[in-house]
Amino acid sequence: MKEKVAKILNDSVKPILANHNGDIRLLNVDNNVVEVQMLGACSGCASASDTLQEIVLVEIQKEVPEIKEVVMTTVISDDLLDLARNILNGKKELKR
Repeated sequence: MKEKVAKILNDSVKPILANHNGDIRLLNVDNNVVEVQMLGACSGCASASDTLQEIVLVEIQKEVPEIKEVVMTTVISDDLLDLARNILNGKKELKR
């Protein structure tokens, strides 16, 4: 099922999100729930929840009606966490 959902995201959803400088990454499919990460402009958008319900879920359910929910997971990279720590500690750049 995960492969089928990935194909739907790639073929149908990603082009829509790309029109708004956004993207989506499939993280998991379990118990008829799809877990995704919103990327690009979509990651900080106030309408991301609406996008999940009105675009992502609708597109998936056209071909996989047993999917009942799409949830968004926020993933923060280690680099971003290091940068935030450095800023909080008075440093201005990321150590590599």
